[in-house]
Amino acid sequence: MLTINTLSALASIQDLGRIGYLGLGIGRCGAMDGLSLQLGNALLGNDTHLPALEITLGGLTATFTKDTTFCLTGAIFDGTLDDRRVIAGYRYFAKQGQVLTLKRMTDGMHGYLCVQGGFDVAHELGSASTDIKIRLGGLGRYVMAGDGLPYHTGREMKSMGVANLYQFGKLTNIHVIKSSEYDKIVQGRDEFGEQIYTLSPNSNRMGYRLDGTPLTFDKIEMNSHGVDFGMIQVPPDGKPIVLMADAQTTGGYPKIGAVIGADLGRLAQVRFGNQIRFIYVDADTALQKMATYHTHLHQVASMAKRFR
Repeated sequence: MLTINTLSALASIQDLGRIGYLGLGIGRCGAMDGLSLQLGNALLGNDTHLPALEITLGGLTATFTKDTTFCLTGAIFDGTLDDRRVIAGYRYFAKQGQVLTLKRMTDGMHGYLCVQGGFDVAHELGSASTDIKIRLGGLGRYVMAGDGLPYHTGREMKSMGVANLYQFGKLTNIHVIKSSEYDKIVQGRDEFGEQIYTLSPNSNRMGYRLDGTPLTFDKIEMNSHGVDFGMIQVPPDGKPIVLMADAQTTGGYPKIGAVIGADLGRLAQVRFGNQIRFIYVDADTALQKMATYHTHLHQVASMAKRFR
């Protein structure tokens, strides 16, 4: 069990999300940066969909009550295991009683603590991801100090590390594809691609709000329709919202685009106040970028199994 001693962050159990239930009004949820979660699992020789602890903009102290090998991916932490420095992208063996301290997050927004075999928590509707709105999966809520997160005893693995998937900076380029109302937002679509947005502090796991010059477009009458992670809605105030992992399942605003799958994690790691530029690409480019990540994850998983 991983006993949470102190916690200064939003933290929840997440995997790759709950697939196939949007039509029933049950959201996807899952990791904000699914590629980093998969990278952590691959590094440990786990199935890449296993649940991890997602830690957002903060730190924690936690005690390992069983031996295991673990790693951190995604955001960059100032961390130690007892007195030994812990670096993102490397795997470490924690003995029973050792304490992990993540003092602060120095870059990125969402970090993933992965353990050998994954956390042994409730799976509901095919996923352990925590849906805060309906208290489903994981612990059914955010993790709190005093909680114990169960896992199976693991063994020591050889030291191994991989580079982070992203380079963090003040300006992040995000690739998007055209969405269903792109052709109807005639003036606004040009404005969208030409300006640089700032990520609003009013953003959360449901949606990333973008501050910038409002887009101009004629009012579009629409019925409510299905929406999903990555879609970019334009509400009446003209300030786009990117739907994120905890997004609602239906919406009535026009959509100017959708973030490609390969860039969802990159977007999730943008910090409040930092800037985003959106670049349109075609579907073939989007698929090629995702295929590159999948190849990399497969290579890491193969290497991790060779260096057990």
